[in-house]
Amino acid sequence: MINKNGIYIGKNVEIHPSAKLTAPVVIGNNCKIGKNVELQEYTVLGENVVIDDNATIKRSIIWQNTHIGPNSRISAGILCYGNNLKSNVSILEEAVIGDECQIKDRAVIKSGVKIWPNKIIQTATSVNESIIWGTKVSRTLFGKTGITGEMNVEITPEYVAKLGL
Repeated sequence: MINKNGIYIGKNVEIHPSAKLTAPVVIGNNCKIGKNVELQEYTVLGENVVIDDNATIKRSIIWQNTHIGPNSRISAGILCYGNNLKSNVSILEEAVIGDECQIKDRAVIKSGVKIWPNKIIQTATSVNESIIWGTKVSRTLFGKTGITGEMNVEITPEYVAKLGL
């Protein structure tokens, strides 16, 4: 691992010349950092992490084999093994994403939210509460059959209160 003024870079790492890295940062082996990416202080990337263009990561830990889509923002979050973030995803402070989750375009994971492994977060969804059971969160309220979802997972008391409003 090469140390360049507090920026530790593993083997076979590709960093676009326009990327901005602010020490201290650790980048594992075989990572790819795209154009205009910002890796701000206290960011750690595991092996085989791909960060697409214009993404910003600050004070976060990204485990190996994770893909972060373009224009995504991660601030003080933890992404476990094998996650796939699409474009314009925002992950806020103290959020933790379990192994092998898919987070689709324009999704927002709010502060303090915990998402257990193998979950799918649909396009343009704002996740305000932790997701422990179930497999996905949908952004639509009414489907063809009315309101559907798992009780106390997708249909929570807070959700029903918002529906009543």
